[in-house]
Amino acid sequence: MTEIILDREFEKFYCPVTGEIVLHPEGYHTPPSLLFIYVEEIQDFEYCSGKLKEKFPLHFNENGETINGEFLYKTMKRHLRWAQDKLLITYGTMGSATLCFDMGYTKN
Repeated sequence: MTEIILDREFEKFYCPVTGEIVLHPEGYHTPPSLLFIYVEEIQDFEYCSGKLKEKFPLHFNENGETINGEFLYKTMKRHLRWAQDKLLITYGTMGSATLCFDMGYTKN
């Protein structure tokens, strides 16, 4: 896992794998290589991919919502620490958010 911390806000941010826009003024888009968006201020996930929900099923309720977002985030970071193909980008000036990308993603 590679982690990058940026002390800035983004109006637009593009996926480093697919080139698709992820963050834009109206919200966010989820390219297939995006695994999650974790928002520190609310200590929960704004987005979590189905792939991760399948991998950590005990951390989600029947509606697909996280049971304890902060604990799940720490669990994922420990798990991803050994993954060479994951990229974490944490950004923000007032609060922070972390985006996780699967750098090994390939379009089928």
